[in-house]
Amino acid sequence: MRKEQKERLHEDDRFVKTVSAVWDKVLERRTMVLTTVAVVAVVFVAVAVFAGLREVRGRRALDALAAAETIEEMEAAVETYPRAAELLLRLARQYHERGEEGDLERAQQTLERAERAADTDLLRGLTDFALGKVKKDLGHHEQALQHLDAAVRNHRTRPIVGNEAAFLAGRCLELLGRHEEASERYTALREEPQSVWQQLAEYRLTKLRQDGLM
Repeated sequence: MRKEQKERLHEDDRFVKTVSAVWDKVLERRTMVLTTVAVVAVVFVAVAVFAGLREVRGRRALDALAAAETIEEMEAAVETYPRAAELLLRLARQYHERGEEGDLERAQQTLERAERAADTDLLRGLTDFALGKVKKDLGHHEQALQHLDAAVRNHRTRPIVGNEAAFLAGRCLELLGRHEEASERYTALREEPQSVWQQLAEYRLTKLRQDGLM
């Protein structure tokens, strides 16, 4: 891919990151609600002592998640609940958004811990989605594509982040020089309900045509 094309792609990504950051806030609230509902549901059917204790720890971890506001408070909560995937996801998101030197690497390491700790389809899918975004920003586009595609395939996360993940997968394909595949992803988004990601996909298709890449 020519240097000028890469520069234009990265420049366009600045706007995409702004939109994505806004959607992340919505996603965070949805995740907390869905996870809390799941915890309450399991409490009512748990009969084993071990399961009961696990749910108590889960509720406490969720309380810590709700109370933590700064990165330092989140880091402290993660020390107390090192296998709470919800906490790890939120901490990684904060590292990613802060964007200081080394924060992308910290976000990736934290998400790798969340990936090992995730014990539901929802958490696994959200972790794949977050890892895809971080790896894309680190320039690991092939790895990012794998995680984003996994988030799209996940039946629990597709209704929440599927369109964004599909769009970002298209961006990864563009950055890998696989323009025809990227155009296929964007074209598929046209069939989805109207959203900002559908509009961005239309824009990328127009740019690909203008640049003679499809």
